[in-house]
Amino acid sequence: LLGLEKILDACPDSLTGSQRRIVAIARALVSRPSVILADEPAQDLDPRTGDAVIGLLKMTGREFHQTILLTASDRKAAHMADCIFAMDKGRLLSERGRCLC
Repeated sequence: LLGLEKILDACPDSLTGSQRRIVAIARALVSRPSVILADEPAQDLDPRTGDAVIGLLKMTGREFHQTILLTASDRKAAHMADCIFAMDKGRLLSERGRCLC
């Protein structure tokens, strides 16, 4: 899904920044935590990989009943969320979607 099979035997020093980000996300998800905090998880990734990362987060969240809190300046990534809080300078501007708070 994220193309990790291509870099399974690679040394960390040989990975690009994007590959390191993907490995970090995969390592974080493998333990199935109940809460995932992700700060711009798709930032600096090509659009296809970024969409795959956001899709994976959404899928694991649903399948394993995880709460995922992520920041996203990319509107496409943000709109894949079930609930969106828009903030500016520490103030809540709006809330959209099915928020369970």
